[in-house]
Amino acid sequence: MNPGDPQDWLTQAEGDLHYARLGQHDASALPNLIAFHAQQAIEKALKGVLVAQQLEFPKTHDLEVLLLLIRDAELNWPPELDKAKEFTPFAVQSRYPGFDDPITQTDVAEAIAIAEQVIKWANRFISK
Repeated sequence: MNPGDPQDWLTQAEGDLHYARLGQHDASALPNLIAFHAQQAIEKALKGVLVAQQLEFPKTHDLEVLLLLIRDAELNWPPELDKAKEFTPFAVQSRYPGFDDPITQTDVAEAIAIAEQVIKWANRFISK
């Protein structure tokens, strides 16, 4: 797989964050799909940083795996953003009916807030 351009990853992350924010203020939007876009924003921002650092990563939605690669590369990951790894289940399970743990508005707000912070952090490694 060609990893692509780091800026493209960041642009995609910002796009997912945009859709999550739009959904957050739309009463007809499903919380699980809003959470999915927030998770995707985090995932794509992390992958963009890894691409920018020329670090290989597996094909995965597991945010903890990506965070371990970032920590191993000593990229100064802020500990207050460790909560990001908790949003991994939003990548797949949340897209389909029957998700065991219903996603609340609090979950949505928290996922969006973390996504915003991760993208801000990623911007330091990906020049525009």
